[in-house]
Amino acid sequence: MQRWVNIFQTKEERQQKYWLVLACGGTYANACRMRDWRLAKIERCYGLTETYNPHTKKYDRQFNSAQPLAPSIV
Repeated sequence: MQRWVNIFQTKEERQQKYWLVLACGGTYANACRMRDWRLAKIERCYGLTETYNPHTKKYDRQFNSAQPLAPSIV
């Protein structure tokens, strides 16, 4: 059975994931592939933590310095 994890994602969400991977040091090929991944999987791959900021009522993503960045996926 094949799952379409992001069948309802918007164009903007795809673009945000693409630019997030590039900003984390991913390659163009990785960014193209990972834009269809779940955001949580991308965060785990690059050692990002998700924190809730009650003042802005948004989630701020920060690098987790304790965990090294994942090697480039080819």
